[in-house]
Amino acid sequence: MYMAAIIRRSSIAAIGDEVYIRSVRLMGLSEVLVVDLSLDVSELGKVIKEFLGRLLSEGIRLVIVQDTLKEVVDKVFNSSEALKVVYLPDLRTSDKFNVKDYYLKLLRQYIGVHLEV
Repeated sequence: MYMAAIIRRSSIAAIGDEVYIRSVRLMGLSEVLVVDLSLDVSELGKVIKEFLGRLLSEGIRLVIVQDTLKEVVDKVFNSSEALKVVYLPDLRTSDKFNVKDYYLKLLRQYIGVHLEV
């Protein structure tokens, strides 16, 4: 007896600089936006806003964003039930942090439950 599996492209996108995108691309992302962090904030905002708007029409529901872009994304995107944005750190640019605490905080924020590990 043979088992068959249907493999579909994920409905996950990512926004970040070139190195960040290379590191998260292994998650099977369906869309990516590579940005130059040295661009003017208003220019970054325009590009990101256009990208996020297009994602909704393409059925993508989760966007992983480099945490250094949090302020830019928050300015141009109002949280939506249809599209969730998750900010993940880039270890090159972020300060050192406690990984366990960070991800527990992230889970509490998005799921709304308290987890004890």
